[in-house]
Amino acid sequence: MKFKNEKSLFDNRAFKIVFSIAAAIACWMVVAFTISNTITDTIRDVPVTINTASTSYQSLGLDIMDDITNLTVDVKVEGARAVIGRLDKNSVRVTPSFTNVKEAGTYDLQLTVTKTNQLDDFNIIAVEPAKITLRFDNAVSRKVPVTANVIGLETSEDYIVDTPIINPSEITITGPEQDVDAVAKAVVNVEVNSVVDETIRQTCEVVLLDAEGEPIISDTLRLDNETVDVAVPVYKRGVLPLDIEFTNVPEGFDISSLHYSLSKTELNVAASTSVIDNLKTKIIGYVDLATFEIGESYLFDIELPSGMVNLDNVKQVTVTFPQEGLASKQINVTDIRVQNAPANMNVSVHTERISGVTVIGPQEDIDALLAGSVVAIVDMDEQIAESGSYNVPVKFMITSNSTTFVSGTYTVLIDVEPA
Repeated sequence: MKFKNEKSLFDNRAFKIVFSIAAAIACWMVVAFTISNTITDTIRDVPVTINTASTSYQSLGLDIMDDITNLTVDVKVEGARAVIGRLDKNSVRVTPSFTNVKEAGTYDLQLTVTKTNQLDDFNIIAVEPAKITLRFDNAVSRKVPVTANVIGLETSEDYIVDTPIINPSEITITGPEQDVDAVAKAVVNVEVNSVVDETIRQTCEVVLLDAEGEPIISDTLRLDNETVDVAVPVYKRGVLPLDIEFTNVPEGFDISSLHYSLSKTELNVAASTSVIDNLKTKIIGYVDLATFEIGESYLFDIELPSGMVNLDNVKQVTVTFPQEGLASKQINVTDIRVQNAPANMNVSVHTERISGVTVIGPQEDIDALLAGSVVAIVDMDEQIAESGSYNVPVKFMITSNSTTFVSGTYTVLIDVEPA
């Protein structure tokens, strides 16, 4: 029995849409995987691999003069759709053949394409371009110093510009011998165009110049450093006072009574603003009163801190002590005293007299000096505090004035024993 209102699924509009899409996909899969499974495609921008460490042309003393860092080609491949779809530029390796390179010159090199993985099932159809053109020549290297051109730098009257500091100070140029020989100098241009009061620092591009001073534009020359760091020191001027100091100054001695002269008492220098604005007297050396002799001169080197420029270019200063007005006298010292002896120790002095002690000072004070005015002191704070006998140094104190002092080194024998 049939019912007039019964309907087929194909009368349902939604069912017909879904059925049509499914049928289309099924047809595509049949075509894709049975009828048209083999396709061709192009792998683009595949890098050309050149093994510069082991090549036939190098045995001839030749080198590639062109830039080979960005050489790429397109490779046409054929195979199953599923295989071709997963290939990329790492799936193949492109290398040139150097067999026809026999001497310096320009050559068209045939390219060879191989699979990176030999198990991949696809065919290499073509490479575009099929050849690359490279120039070969005898490569040489030469070191060239770099100089700096400072452009538009101005300073005020109190400032100076020192020699630019370039790092690295020289570069290595590599290329054909004829091209390398054409390089007369390497320069960098430091553009400032302003008034400055501090050091200028820039990273600048190296420019090669020929003998006429014209820039060299070349794709055959290679530089180990395309840029360098440049510092242009800008310093403030200043005056640095110079002086000396003394060591082994006796207690109570008035050092201002000892007159001397320096061959140069101040130095014209240049440094950073902060350094110049806080200059203090530079002590160039020390005079030891223990070894002082009348009429002796002392030579001291001037050692300035890093970053300070000696504008006078004076390297040494002579310090002279005038003989006029000074005198010396040898006396025998019998007043020998012990200071700062430990409470648990007895210290006794065996030496009864220190003979020939040299005293230096103004003539009138030396003439009036008496032996009893010179006292020798053994300071136990600076000596061994254990039992035994020791030969120890002494200090001197002159009680009658503050303008004379003892020159020389003297010792006495002491005994140390428990109290």
